[in-house]
Amino acid sequence: MTRYKKTHIFQTAMLMCMVVMGLALSTVTTSCNRSDDIEYESDTLVDGRDKRFLYSFFLKENEDIDKPSWADGQAVGAFLTEEFMGLGNAYRNDPAQYNNLYHMYVAGVWQSTPPAIRLYDSNAVIYAYYPFVPDVNPKAVDMSVKAQTDYMYGTHQAPQTAVCEGKNVAYIQMKHAMSMLDFRFRKEDFKKDVVISAVMLNKVHRTDRDDKYDQLPLAATLDIATGNVTQTEWGQIRFDGFEYLLTDDFNDKNRLLRYVFPYDIIYDEIELTLCINGEYYTTTLDWQNDWNRGFRCVYNIVFTGRNIYIDSVEIKPWKNVDIDVTIRD
Repeated sequence: MTRYKKTHIFQTAMLMCMVVMGLALSTVTTSCNRSDDIEYESDTLVDGRDKRFLYSFFLKENEDIDKPSWADGQAVGAFLTEEFMGLGNAYRNDPAQYNNLYHMYVAGVWQSTPPAIRLYDSNAVIYAYYPFVPDVNPKAVDMSVKAQTDYMYGTHQAPQTAVCEGKNVAYIQMKHAMSMLDFRFRKEDFKKDVVISAVMLNKVHRTDRDDKYDQLPLAATLDIATGNVTQTEWGQIRFDGFEYLLTDDFNDKNRLLRYVFPYDIIYDEIELTLCINGEYYTTTLDWQNDWNRGFRCVYNIVFTGRNIYIDSVEIKPWKNVDIDVTIRD
């Protein structure tokens, strides 16, 4: 038995599901799309540090319950590129100095390596990504469902397009590369204990497709400039390693949040299978509810003692609060 109450809460702009990171670059004179309402210091040194250099950045406290606050050791990478040349063309043709710059969160402060990054009067476009990888191809960052990582990428927030010496603030708007599945469980008219220990997702076989495309994406690569995702591995998605004792109502104790790749479910059937008390129960996901990048697909699932059904489906923004990252001297 399968019942659906479909609730679609689509937002008019992806800004509701994007993480906004503001990078403030401390510099001096000359121009780079200067704004008349920004004051520029004439002194080169402030507290013994040269204002033409980028030194460090910090992150405001993240209050969103769906993603914990940044933890010590988490790191963001950034590529400075020549304006109009695109990713892969390092700023001032110096990849050793401007490729894959490292910023780590330590004791409440973001610290950069190297500690001072020189800017000049030519424009530099920043592309950022999370999490940092020491040896990475920014056009093909490896991602996997198994890693359960909130992969992100971003560049300047409009109307800004670049930074340089003399421009002291750069805003980087980070976007989620993944979709989030939010499973919530309860039992109905069933007195015995009910324990869920695994969730499995499979695409129903279609004879008009190759076997590779008749499965769900498990791994992919990400271009941090465009956000393009290229799938590299397919198969069954399985989440386990947990045990939820169900109650008669939906609550956060019986809630499973997992990252998956964005997926257009239209014209496909996705089977949802739960392992309950060691036995397996299957239903079909609503084909109208795609797994959208930067959104949360909420499935409210009920176990009756004989079968499972989806009580309702909601599409919600990923985050309730923006994250603001500021680079400062």
